[in-house]
Amino acid sequence: MGGQKISEAMERHSEFPPLVVQMISVGEMSGRLEENLNKVSQFYDREVPDAIDKTLGMIQPLIIVFMAGVVILVALAIFIPMFEMSHAVKG
Repeated sequence: MGGQKISEAMERHSEFPPLVVQMISVGEMSGRLEENLNKVSQFYDREVPDAIDKTLGMIQPLIIVFMAGVVILVALAIFIPMFEMSHAVKG
């Protein structure tokens, strides 16, 4: 059973970003795989928190609108029966 390069195995799966596969391939060819993996790690250590912050920044207004809708529904569930009762008493 013959082995293959890590980059070749990773290239067959779409879970790995092309940048990672390319950096690993270059590291394998140059004999500096550890250094390239460290560079990839540093890159994603910077990029992932930024991506999370951007995603949360887009989701926050939606959450606020959703919560406002819930509050309005609860308020209507309380006040509509009260108004109906007051009309029944007056009528």
